[in-house]
Amino acid sequence: MERVACVEIAAFLADDTSAEARAACAEVARSLEETGIVILRDPRVSEVRRLMRRPPRPCLLLRPAPSPAPPAPQAASSSFLDLLEDYFAQDEAAKRADERPELHYQVGTTPEGVEVPISSWSEACIGQMAAMPAEHRPSRVNGADPKWRFFWRIGERPPDVYFEDLNAAPVLPSAFPQWRETMDGWGESMLRVRRGGAGGGARVGGGLPRGSCRRVRLQQACAHSRTDAPLPPCRP
Repeated sequence: MERVACVEIAAFLADDTSAEARAACAEVARSLEETGIVILRDPRVSEVRRLMRRPPRPCLLLRPAPSPAPPAPQAASSSFLDLLEDYFAQDEAAKRADERPELHYQVGTTPEGVEVPISSWSEACIGQMAAMPAEHRPSRVNGADPKWRFFWRIGERPPDVYFEDLNAAPVLPSAFPQWRETMDGWGESMLRVRRGGAGGGARVGGGLPRGSCRRVRLQQACAHSRTDAPLPPCRP
């Protein structure tokens, strides 16, 4: 099986022209090409074991350390996980108050038994799975997804949208006044890592021109906002 890379991006953040940065970016590109996955280690985020208020489960979580611009909350990871644990520990009626089926569940909570994975009904998908070697073949899913989820968007939204339901106002659970700050804080920490990893891995490791990743992101944003919108020019 292909090897998933765990890559330090400190060198890229310091000087993306250095030999160390180029080697790291090449490893990012290799891992994405071969496995579709890469693990990025950001020096702006410190690894700590979280002190659980509930019985601990074996995992290592990330907590952002203070950074000059913008400063990340010291306990963003723990705050995020505590918030979601407390939210989903509520009774069903409280969670269903945040359900928006009229918006196709694009914001707020989605209860169990609503989503039906494509791998459970698409003959094309089922056929692709069946053709895979046994060691790589995913398990067959039957019926609807048994898990709950919560949709919360992070990052800027396009000001002019073609499908308004995809840009609906977020749902703020009434019992959690810290919801927006916590969700946006941890989301921005993840976006910062993604920007650095995607830019370095694709542009340097994949030999693409500067601005390639940004151009693709803008193209996706245009597709979700207006089908007739021109693609913004590629800039560094």
